[in-house]
Amino acid sequence: MNTERITLSMKKQRLNDILVKLIAGEIKNSDASRLTGLSERQIYRKKKAYKELGVQSIPHKS
Repeated sequence: MNTERITLSMKKQRLNDILVKLIAGEIKNSDASRLTGLSERQIYRKKKAYKELGVQSIPHKS
């Protein structure tokens, strides 16, 4: 189990909440796109990464 602590800004926390709702089927890709200001293609990529890595996929990698 990874015990690394991840700190998210408020904007990233909101993105996390939206991705959780998207994966749970509560909202659609188009809704998530509108709520985050990202394109639907970016939402597809973030959803895939979130399914693979969880919350670790949210922060920027640099």
